[in-house]
Amino acid sequence: MTNVTTHTSKPEHKTLELANTRASSHDSCPREDPVSNWILLRDGDPVQLYSDGTLVAEGKADGVAFNGQFLWIVEDHGRGRRLIGADDGISVTRYLPYGSPNRPRR
Repeated sequence: MTNVTTHTSKPEHKTLELANTRASSHDSCPREDPVSNWILLRDGDPVQLYSDGTLVAEGKADGVAFNGQFLWIVEDHGRGRRLIGADDGISVTRYLPYGSPNRPRR
């Protein structure tokens, strides 16, 4: 636990310091791993697709071509299946939400 020094003239410092201490000790953010070699993805891995830094789709990996040049994903929310080519300018990120059984613990 971090010791917090407070000053009676500025009580708001105590609140801010405690909030920062709590935020740094609790891991509530999802983990995202950029995947440049799609062969490393397994069927069912949750993924996000980005184009020019903008999220364009989320879903689960559903197959990778033998040469790693094509990736099938099943998009979330019933949006269907999508084929991505390595030359499409899409970056793929493996996304493990907080609480996922596959998420490594700190």
